[in-house]
Amino acid sequence: MIPKQLKQIPYLTAVEDEVELAYLRGYIAKIDDALTRRIFELRYIDGCSWVQVAKRVGGGNTVEGVRKRHDRYIRKH
Repeated sequence: MIPKQLKQIPYLTAVEDEVELAYLRGYIAKIDDALTRRIFELRYIDGCSWVQVAKRVGGGNTVEGVRKRHDRYIRKH
């Protein structure tokens, strides 16, 4: 199940509500792939831009690459 927050606000960058934060952390923790999980943490928990996500993930990952990995995961799940 995809959280409503991710469908309705695909570029959510700040989480102020504790309940929402707990929900997002739980959703992200269930992502099997470590790189995808890290991308979601950086984007939704830490509030990073796609440029910042790509830089912090490193390993030659581009802005477009991390965004596409995110988008593919959302479409698939």
